[in-house]
Amino acid sequence: MTHDFTDDIAIVTGGTRGIGRGITKRFANAGATVVATYYDDEEAAAEMESILAEYDVDFDVVQFDVADYEATKAAIDDVADEFGAPTILVNNAGVMGSDVLFRMEKADWDRVLEVNLDGAFNCTKAATEYMRREHEGAIVNVSSMAGLRGYSAQASYCASKSGLIGFTKAVAREYARHGIRSNAVAFGYVDTELLETDGIIQFADRDELTEQIPQGRIPDPDEVSGVVAFLASDDANYVTGEVIRADGGRLS
Repeated sequence: MTHDFTDDIAIVTGGTRGIGRGITKRFANAGATVVATYYDDEEAAAEMESILAEYDVDFDVVQFDVADYEATKAAIDDVADEFGAPTILVNNAGVMGSDVLFRMEKADWDRVLEVNLDGAFNCTKAATEYMRREHEGAIVNVSSMAGLRGYSAQASYCASKSGLIGFTKAVAREYARHGIRSNAVAFGYVDTELLETDGIIQFADRDELTEQIPQGRIPDPDEVSGVVAFLASDDANYVTGEVIRADGGRLS
């Protein structure tokens, strides 16, 4: 299903790589004004700019650290000044920590929580200031099946993604009367750089992972971006506080 986002201004954090890249492309293809954010990968940012230039939409690719509240607020204020009040926010920026607890450094724990959970707070706090005034907005938080069950050597990641689900539900209740919806997607394995370099692949090979998935495959980011588009669309205008698993049946 193709949704129409021509009247929307969508911010996708971590929108130049992996799942975020697929989400950014999905919104641009559906006519949205799109702002993709990134932390420090200039090559991926430049590539995203080239991709977005092929669509007939307004766009920007913006660098800041979502864990920095002041930088986040300033960046979202700039988006509102340039394009208007954001109507869609996808909190996708994330990092993964993979180490057993007794070896995990406090700084590594802090960084995962700061990006994955504090980052969602920072962006949501800034964006909803505009959404409340317009009485309109859709927030989609990118969680993980790691937020629904525990995984060895991923305590920080599981904690951050589980916390994001709780945050999603609290925001849904608090902001429903302001016309703002808040939902989450708990993704399973997706074929991204995060999976390859920082994630499960270092502990199990691809064939072993694929065997764990009832659908028998690991999807690419372009495919799974559709569930995010649905939650951001008018087709989901009575859906809020929901967590949709997109894991090929892995946790069924």
